[in-house]
Amino acid sequence: MNIDSHTLKDLEIFRTEDKGISVYDFLFKTQTTGGEFRLREKFRHPPASLKSVLEHQETIAFLVKNIQLFYLPYNDHQMKSLEEYLSTNIEVV
Repeated sequence: MNIDSHTLKDLEIFRTEDKGISVYDFLFKTQTTGGEFRLREKFRHPPASLKSVLEHQETIAFLVKNIQLFYLPYNDHQMKSLEEYLSTNIEVV
């Protein structure tokens, strides 16, 4: 499902110049730019079916309940460097 920019503005999903905090601002807890990108995409293209929405809810509930399993001891710069290294396809010797 795609949501047009007018609907996103009306629902205050993303911050606009004339408004305060948005839904996205309230939920924005990502630690990397990759995570931020994925979260924005989820808001821009939400699941279209009830089944998909329920699956997303189950996943989020699991992540919240088990947050300690997903702690990354790396900052955004380190993650970008790792992604860049992995994308080079250098063979291990």
